[in-house]
Amino acid sequence: MLLNYDIDTKDEDLTDKAIELRRRFARRKLEEDIASNAVNNDTLFDLREKSRAELKEQGHEQFAVAMANVSQTVAVRRLDQQMSIHKSLSELDRDLNRVSRMNKTRFDALSDLTTRIQQMRQELHKHTEKTVEQEMLESTNLMSRGNMDKELVCGVYDVATQDLEFAV
Repeated sequence: MLLNYDIDTKDEDLTDKAIELRRRFARRKLEEDIASNAVNNDTLFDLREKSRAELKEQGHEQFAVAMANVSQTVAVRRLDQQMSIHKSLSELDRDLNRVSRMNKTRFDALSDLTTRIQQMRQELHKHTEKTVEQEMLESTNLMSRGNMDKELVCGVYDVATQDLEFAV
């Protein structure tokens, strides 16, 4: 098409009416040139070929612009997704550090309690091993004074010191 465009003309600014008006003007000008024999069939054929080439080039450019817009949209969405993932990962890292510290504190407390329980068990185990004298003392404490004289034939029990002395 033989439309007159300025260097500052933008396709976005042109309305449908303006484009149709430019087409009619270009058609009238071409008809006048043909009538005045300024343009012959070869020139007209060349102009048609150039017009088709321009339309094809314009189609490629529009496609390139559309693909650039699509690529930009995809890049923005990917960036947004990466930023949200980064934010989630930083929150998870913070939570993980907090939980790790809490678990370490709890583990330390549990370890302390475990060592205390083991020490108490050892203390109890030490005290459960009694000598014969200690067992006799315990049994004599339970017995009454009258029963003790009958039971102990060979020894003397001192109540003040709570010792049992055996006669050899």
